[in-house]
Amino acid sequence: GDVYKRQHQIQHQSQPPVQSPSEWFDELIEGIKTTVKNPQIQILLICGFCSMVLGIFIRMIYKSYGLIYYRDDQFLTMVGTLIAIGIAVGRILWSSLLDFWSFRCIYWIMISSLLFFAITVHQIAEFGSETLYTIWLVLIVIIESGHLSTFSVVAMQIAGQKWYIVFSVLSFLSNSNLIVYLII
Repeated sequence: GDVYKRQHQIQHQSQPPVQSPSEWFDELIEGIKTTVKNPQIQILLICGFCSMVLGIFIRMIYKSYGLIYYRDDQFLTMVGTLIAIGIAVGRILWSSLLDFWSFRCIYWIMISSLLFFAITVHQIAEFGSETLYTIWLVLIVIIESGHLSTFSVVAMQIAGQKWYIVFSVLSFLSNSNLIVYLII
C-alpha cells in the first residue's frame, strides 16, 4: 500500500499544474503579442506574405486561367490534383533541405525560382503545351509550399520553441487563401 501511495504522489508531483482554459487563452494571446512585436518575426511574416502571393494566386485561379487556353475540364481537374500533391511534396522537400542548408540559402532559391516562374508562366500557358503548363504550376506550388515549413522552424529559433505553434498559426493566417478570396 505504501509503495502505491508513494508512486501516486511522485506521479502527481511531476505533472505540471493544469491550466484553466481562460489562463491558457490569456497566455496564448500574450505570446502572440510578444511574438508579433519581434522585428525579426515581423520581417518573416511580411516576406512570407509577399513571396507566397503567386503560389496562393495560382492555386485559386489555375482552372479559370487554364480555361482560357485549354478547354479540357478533365485535364484541369488533373492539374488541380497534381497541385495538391505538389503542396505536400514541397513541404516535405523544403523542410528536409532545411536540415542541410541555411534558411537564407533556401529562401534565396525559393524567391529566385518563384520570380522565374512568375515571369514565364503566361508564356508557357500561351505556348499551348498541357504538359509544360502542368509542370509549371506544380513547380510553383512546390516552391510556395516551402514557406510554411521553413518559416515556422526559423521563427521557433528566433522566438523559442514555446511559440512554434503560434507562429505556425500566424504564418498560415497571414498567407491564408482567405486573402486571395478577398482580393479576387
